[in-house]
Formats: sequence, C-alpha cells, structure tokens
Amino acid sequence: MDKTYRILTALLLSFVIAASIIMYTVGLEQSHLGSERKWMYPLFFVLIPAFALQSGIRFLFRRKTQSKNVMEKSLTSKGGSPTDEA
Repeated sequence: MDKTYRILTALLLSFVIAASIIMYTVGLEQSHLGSERKWMYPLFFVLIPAFALQSGIRFLFRRKTQSKNVMEKSLTSKGGSPTDEA
C-alpha cells in the first residue's frame, strides 16, 4: 500500500511539472490579454487541482492505514494475532 501511495504521488508530481510548463507557455502566447495569464493558467488549471488530488490520495491511504491499525488493535486486545483469519 505504501508503494502504491509513492507511485501515485510521483506520477502526480511529474504530471504537474509537465502540465505547468505547457500551461505557462499557453499563457505566454496570450500575453497580449494581460501579463497575469502566464502564471494564472498553471495556478488555476494545474496546481490547485493537483493539490486537491493529493489531498484525496492522502485521505484514502491514511483512512486505509487507520482502519488497518484499529483492526489490529482490536484483535490483539481480544487475544488474537492480527494475522489470524476470523
């Protein structure tokens, strides 16, 4: 599970870097509409969604880890081992 979390985070980071560069160049091409376009496009269309996706990934994996820890604690408190099948 930890390996999956790292892979998803690395993929998201590489996607963010590539998409930010692409969106920055799109903003440069539209600089006649205002100089703020070159940083607004990467911010609103790449960085903010990536932050939301990273928060969601972190929530899912933390939730799975916490539920696994709770189950292990409940089994050990009852005298069983966490690897025993019910």
